[in-house]
Amino acid sequence: MLKHISSAIAAAAAGTLICTMPSFAQVTYSQDSVTDGEGRVTNGVSAFELFGTGYVQDGNHLIVGISSKLPLGGEPFNNVLNDTVAWGDMFFNFSPNDDFDTALGNGDVYGVRFAENNDSSVDVGLYKVDATKTESGQNQGFASLQSYRNAARDATLGNVFDLEDGSVLNNGTNYSNFTYLPKTGANRSSTQSLIAEGDFLNEVEVLDASALTSYGFDFASNLDQRDIPNAKSYGFKFDISNLPGGSFIAHLWAECFNEGTVFEGEVASVPEPTSALALAIVGAVAWTRQRKANKT
Repeated sequence: MLKHISSAIAAAAAGTLICTMPSFAQVTYSQDSVTDGEGRVTNGVSAFELFGTGYVQDGNHLIVGISSKLPLGGEPFNNVLNDTVAWGDMFFNFSPNDDFDTALGNGDVYGVRFAENNDSSVDVGLYKVDATKTESGQNQGFASLQSYRNAARDATLGNVFDLEDGSVLNNGTNYSNFTYLPKTGANRSSTQSLIAEGDFLNEVEVLDASALTSYGFDFASNLDQRDIPNAKSYGFKFDISNLPGGSFIAHLWAECFNEGTVFEGEVASVPEPTSALALAIVGAVAWTRQRKANKT
């Protein structure tokens, strides 16, 4: 009887691995302040205002959504690179106990270029990041995180860091001890929001608001957008098979370093297709043999 049950469980588990794969069904949101964007402020709202982000794992894909006043194609500007100021690249640190520079030096940082109009040195896609760069000076932006902090009216960074009261999620401290990103131009510089070098891993699919809705995103109900006209929702989707899995810290800044966010997250490990197939074969063979044994 025990063997019969074990065979059935093996076959069922294998089928589940192949058909469903691990998945987070609910979107996880990270709220950002709606008044900490700087530059081109109209009616109290910056053209770079970020309302928040969200992410959800769907099998072996991660879907990230962004809610912002800044269009995906960037804000048109004179005398800047590409004639627009857009979002930089999004970075994922899979060594969340380390600050960003340490994780980067240890090879634990992955990056996604999703904004085709930005000034990244790589094509749209997912990369294992070797080096970052800044173009904030070429985009009429801030020279450091400290200078942004000094100018911002209500500076917060998503669900990890609050620069206004200095708190750090699960590790209270004050702003003077804020260390995840360098506040000044030391080390790799605090405004390096773009991928300079990296190993291409796989393609990234850019998503519009309708596509995000199909994955369960509902920014209007989950983020404080203050009924601001022309709020934009967009995002991207990519295969996570090349990621280490587990907990991460992600961050995203505008190229001008006038607005940004940091949030925590987690991705479940995805079994290799060959492993799932092998388990399916083992389970199916065991189940077939058990059925034949029962008939005799």
